[in-house]
Amino acid sequence: MRRHGLLLVFVCALAVPAFAAPAFVADAPVLLTSAGQSADFQIVKILLDRLKVPATVKALAKPEDLKDVKTLVITIGGSTKGLGAAGIDADEELARIQALLGRAKDARLKVLSLHIGGTARRGELSDRFIVSVAPRSDHLVVVTEGNTDGLFTKLAAQAKVPLETVERLTDVEAVLRRIFRVK
Repeated sequence: MRRHGLLLVFVCALAVPAFAAPAFVADAPVLLTSAGQSADFQIVKILLDRLKVPATVKALAKPEDLKDVKTLVITIGGSTKGLGAAGIDADEELARIQALLGRAKDARLKVLSLHIGGTARRGELSDRFIVSVAPRSDHLVVVTEGNTDGLFTKLAAQAKVPLETVERLTDVEAVLRRIFRVK
């Protein structure tokens, strides 16, 4: 009987990969925007440029900017300095992002959200944007240091959004390379 139990466990273990979700992939053209106006947005722009992923870059993108776009990429991270420079407050930024996400959903666009700022880009302001954006994403990429409290893990599990964590900011380029299938 014990042998049959071990055999059953082994067969089930082999079957799991057949039912695993496929890796997230996305297509260009891309619209890159920020949720919170942090400088992390510029880092993701550099990575997409380096990978030659065709992207329109608009820090204050509006729903009408989604025309001819296949993937919305959102960099999540609040910055009071960035919001001030953009001439908006956190409530206006949240409303803008919600409208953008609503249009993306209506258009059936893929939404890839990234939080790359680690603990430096966490706190009450950033968390407002995280709570708003993460559950409405199709895929999340987070630098591990930014998830020490498990907020991304919790939000992703509740919304059934795949969460991909990387140890370092430098690992994000490889993730984007895979997602956008860059050789």
